[in-house]
Amino acid sequence: MTFSAAALSTDRATRRRLPLVPAQRGMLQGHLTDPASPAWGVALLTELVGQVDDAVLAECLRRVSLEMPSLRLRFDVSTEPATQHVADLTDDVVVTTPLGAADDEAAAARHLAARLAAEPWDVPGGGPLARHTLLVGRTGVWWVQRALHAVVDGYGAWLVRNRVVEHYNHLVSGTELPDRAYPSVEELVAQPRRSEDDQRDFWREYLQGAPERVSPADRAHHVVARPHRHDVVLPSSVRVGLGATLGNRVWTYPLIAAGAAYVARVSEEDSAVVGVPVLGRDTAIDRATTVNMMHVLPLRVPVEPDDDLASLTRRVVDSARSTRPHQQTPTETIFEAVPSAWRAGRLHGPTINVMPYDDDPVIPGVTVTTQALQRGPVYDLLLTIHPLADGSLAVECEAHREIYTLAQTRWHAERFATFVTRLAGATAPLAEVDHRLLQEIEAADELARPRTARVPDDAAPGATWGDVVSAEQLTVPGLDASVPRGYEIRDALGRTTGFTQVGELVAHTASGTVATGQLAALLPDGRVVAHGPVEGRRQVYGRHVEADGVAHDVALLDGVESCTATWEGRRLSLTVTLTPGASEADVARAAKQTAPSGTRPVVHLSALV
Repeated sequence: MTFSAAALSTDRATRRRLPLVPAQRGMLQGHLTDPASPAWGVALLTELVGQVDDAVLAECLRRVSLEMPSLRLRFDVSTEPATQHVADLTDDVVVTTPLGAADDEAAAARHLAARLAAEPWDVPGGGPLARHTLLVGRTGVWWVQRALHAVVDGYGAWLVRNRVVEHYNHLVSGTELPDRAYPSVEELVAQPRRSEDDQRDFWREYLQGAPERVSPADRAHHVVARPHRHDVVLPSSVRVGLGATLGNRVWTYPLIAAGAAYVARVSEEDSAVVGVPVLGRDTAIDRATTVNMMHVLPLRVPVEPDDDLASLTRRVVDSARSTRPHQQTPTETIFEAVPSAWRAGRLHGPTINVMPYDDDPVIPGVTVTTQALQRGPVYDLLLTIHPLADGSLAVECEAHREIYTLAQTRWHAERFATFVTRLAGATAPLAEVDHRLLQEIEAADELARPRTARVPDDAAPGATWGDVVSAEQLTVPGLDASVPRGYEIRDALGRTTGFTQVGELVAHTASGTVATGQLAALLPDGRVVAHGPVEGRRQVYGRHVEADGVAHDVALLDGVESCTATWEGRRLSLTVTLTPGASEADVARAAKQTAPSGTRPVVHLSALV
């Protein structure tokens, strides 16, 4: 593999202004929209425990920063479109900081690393956009590697880390330094790419007929920093079982298939459209650069009723192969090709990020462990899976904090791990494998236990939206309170729901099943949250919208005494009673803004009498 002489002249800056590759444009634009947010950066913490020469390590970082021109990129955002160029290496790219007299050096280092990862990037200021901090302690060194995502993606960070270790082993132990060459940015951007028209046509056909509902979340929100996170470890036996799915020891595709099946199930669909990060590196030049080439592309995976993990894995492989020639399609191009995705504001649901290349490098006499502090923006759920040294698989579940609660993040992480564990090595149809947690199954069984109602069914109206009641307080129209009944909450696929998942409440009696006409969700303590009548829920742009839920939110606005909501065709009709002195224009505007996108709200105002 050879690159031009310009690529090897890494001691000179390249002042020529160059265009950005498509994946860079999206990440840079995201950062410019919210410059203070660390969500648009990448940060790794590599812990090196043992006898580490921090001065040599710092020298290695400088050498690699010279070797890889892309690590010295700067962006000029004063022009439209933005451009990039390579700058000289500056002294502040590598900083060494003593940890001091910390009792727990590892904890102190992680705390400082988290603070560094949250520092904003000053793109217009022209400073370095890839930095390294060495936190030096008595027992080792903690290396904080961070960069703007447009300059370094996850693969690029791995490339840098491993090259630094190669240099360190060469200088300290005398091992041979592998001969590697890294391309110039000119060579990177000069490569021919597929036409956007061809890409647009492919994605329009590929996503034709895909479900609009691609996520269990019924809200959308712009990217924010510091997502919720819950980690789980899958034992090595699960990795072995996944590798046995197709008899080839490959565990990655079966894991993606299991993730797609999980997403389809919790989204209440018979097909999944998951996000799958792809390297986007088609050429040798691409594979030798750190800049963000990665895309999160939609992967469409139909789930058939008689599928087992093997058949679904084959479908995943075929689907992924069909997208491979189109991995560098700009996100905006796909949105243009799929109007329904544009209306919904998302191309896919949760992202399944499988990182089989994430093994830690080796330094003789030193324990090397790397963890991600910041992988980039989280739009929904992000499930990152990578192997550990003992053969197990680490699952990092990150969730958008404005869409999911911390408890829901934990449940999704543990449900996914439970589902994968039950599937690994099994030959049973997917439909027969329960994805719910043991405590969810036990809580559902308790809800289904026959009991009588505490009050006569005609004594009072049923629970209103948001009310939390016990099973004994539930009522069923037309069913005598003395008749023993158990309850079940079913999703749109007819499966029993997990915690906080909204579904239709049905009653089971000795004579059969009775529909209640109500929506509800089960809580971990066995109580039930009311979500209004079944006919009050509609799917709008892939999200479930409950009329009573919107009315509840509008009723909390300033100037609103009360609110009711009903569907009139495809429009959501809001009847709002104002408090004395409230501005009709302000309340009407706020009510329309509160209603979810696509509900086409109509607001009727009346004064409090």
